[in-house]
Amino acid sequence: MARTRFASLACLIGLLCTLTARAETRGDAMPYPLLPEAISSFGAVVTDGWIYVFGGHAGRLPGNSKDGLSPHFCRINLASPGTAWEALPMHITSQSPGLVTWQGAIYRVGGLSFKNAAGDPTEFHSLSTFAKFDPTTKTWTDLPSLPIPRSSLDAAVVDGKLYVVGGWNLQEGTAQDATWHDTALVYDLSQDQGAWKEIAKPPFSTRALATAGHQSKLYVMGGMSSDNQITRAVHIYDPKSDTWSAGPELAGSEGLSGFAISAYVADGVLYYSGSEGIVYKLSPEGTAWTSIERLLFPRSFHRLVADGGKVVAIAGVARGGGYLANLEVIDLAAGAVPKQVEWSVDFGGKVKQGQALYLSGSSLYAFGGNRTTEPHNFSKEAFSDEAYKFDLAARSVEKLPNLARPTQGGYAYQEGPRIDPSIYVLGGLTYDDKGFHSADTIFQYRLRSKDWMEEVGHLPTTRAMFSATPYQGELFIFGGSRVKTDDQGLVAETWRWKPDSEEPAATEASIPTLRRSFGGARLGEKYFVVGGIGDAGIVSEAEVFDLTNKQWSKIASPLRPRVFPSLVAVGGKLYLAGGFASVDGHFAPAKNVEVYDPASDKWEVAMENLPFMDRAGAVIEFQDRLLFYGIDREKEGVAHFVVLDPTPQAASFGQAATPAPEVTVVDDQLARLMRLDANKDGQLSTEEVTGRFRRIVERADANKDGVATREELEKAVQSMQPVTEGRPRRN
Repeated sequence: MARTRFASLACLIGLLCTLTARAETRGDAMPYPLLPEAISSFGAVVTDGWIYVFGGHAGRLPGNSKDGLSPHFCRINLASPGTAWEALPMHITSQSPGLVTWQGAIYRVGGLSFKNAAGDPTEFHSLSTFAKFDPTTKTWTDLPSLPIPRSSLDAAVVDGKLYVVGGWNLQEGTAQDATWHDTALVYDLSQDQGAWKEIAKPPFSTRALATAGHQSKLYVMGGMSSDNQITRAVHIYDPKSDTWSAGPELAGSEGLSGFAISAYVADGVLYYSGSEGIVYKLSPEGTAWTSIERLLFPRSFHRLVADGGKVVAIAGVARGGGYLANLEVIDLAAGAVPKQVEWSVDFGGKVKQGQALYLSGSSLYAFGGNRTTEPHNFSKEAFSDEAYKFDLAARSVEKLPNLARPTQGGYAYQEGPRIDPSIYVLGGLTYDDKGFHSADTIFQYRLRSKDWMEEVGHLPTTRAMFSATPYQGELFIFGGSRVKTDDQGLVAETWRWKPDSEEPAATEASIPTLRRSFGGARLGEKYFVVGGIGDAGIVSEAEVFDLTNKQWSKIASPLRPRVFPSLVAVGGKLYLAGGFASVDGHFAPAKNVEVYDPASDKWEVAMENLPFMDRAGAVIEFQDRLLFYGIDREKEGVAHFVVLDPTPQAASFGQAATPAPEVTVVDDQLARLMRLDANKDGQLSTEEVTGRFRRIVERADANKDGVATREELEKAVQSMQPVTEGRPRRN
């Protein structure tokens, strides 16, 4: 679930650490260097202490083409994470190949290639390729091809025999015409002159599945069936009897559980993981799956390998979107203790703090801010209009079009139809011809077109340093203050507002303790507020707003009051981090993290003396983990990130988003138009609008009287919608 938070007074620095905490913590969960590029649907194995990675679909190019296939075959030594990847001679590259190892050699089989270049119509080309790589001589030897081309398969070795299962023969331009394989093949690797043979016909026809050789049997797990249904079924093939039997169904409850998973066997244990990010192992009796630990970055279309007491998840597609190039390690001997990973990104900007942040999947959007590290510098030159999109999966950044007006400390959140959503940046502090003051502006950034809407919306009044939460299609806005306005001061009223509504914001019960610059987070149907600055200084009281009955109540206060904190809901609890606390009458950075349990109404210290909290920054919920974000105080244009999982043993991803009423593209665009109805007569004239909106009104105006009714506008907007096709499938 996405979360928002504005980066407060100062910024995170020194993101280098092994945490000192109440509990033992693990250091860097990603000690190995990134792969040469981010990939999915590739092959990977471990042999003789080396991880080998072959081919895959590269994230650098959209669509399907031979240019989008990774040209890399490389390896790294498990015992030497500080070394670089070693490039190896490449065979015919592909995505979704089978890659196995036997007696130190590497075998690749099948996979998907393309006949077309980037930008040309797609021409799929499943391969029948079979070849052996000798790590000693670093040479490839071609072996007898598969009888029929096969991709989206998997392969495993059982007692010296290579088994190929699942997949399809995908050729030319459409996946709908692909032939699904209902056979499984075996090849005896011990024979100098081997040949492919069919084994007993599998009781399934699937692709995007996982296989593993375990206890002299072949395990076939999950995948998608030929009728496009995702399955969690496990099938076990016994080579001795040439028969199939059912195994324990895969764990997980999500719709994609079982699809594009990866499995591996090490030291007699069968492991697997999928899009939920939880690594499971098969019980010694072979009857049930038990969770070991969850990954910091859940992924699918990845590869899981294991060796020497380590389980390694390699690359793939991140749960929140985007391709990964990292290797995440689970140390089986360390146990499920808090773990983290840190990295930096050079974004090339001048902003230092005060950005409005919004996290969508694996994308962190950052808008506006302040170009100084001074807490009270509100000069014209200090305000920033910069906008960025950080890809947490790829560890990259994209510069976005600037805000229409420099703004600091606004609130950002996403709303709108699924195929054309927008991020709204509300309020905050700004500087214009009236000088420095709180803002009432609503800027709308469209994700699909990557541009800002021409018109600027407005809140009922100016508001800054507040907190808010989306809930059932509406936005609840709490606390904050008005600055340098006629009605300046702390704000009591709670607004309930919809960005596409023609009605004014509704006013709900006032916040009991006036405050600004506080922490806020939603947990289920309740919104919690903690800390901040009130009329008499730092606020110690903590309160909760029930989103169902619209009433406030008090909860236990944190152990230490703080201002500019972040409050984050993770694993059914609230984590209070960052900000400043009063020490000997002066503000000092708060370096510990407190956790609140709603069941017991108690706070306790979860982690202490976090080095990367030397200066307060933003902490955001990232898939039930803590994402720490800040900008370097010394180096211009460098952003720092830490992902910390306080409860890696959890087999869940926290609270689900409360579903909002579905908003269609037509409804969304019609609402935008009607907000321009200045005289509120329910229709639009060409005099009330400009630019592209004027053209829409002219198109809708059937009788050409210069005025379009709401009904005419709705028909015009409907006629302008493109015809869309079904969602493409991964191959």
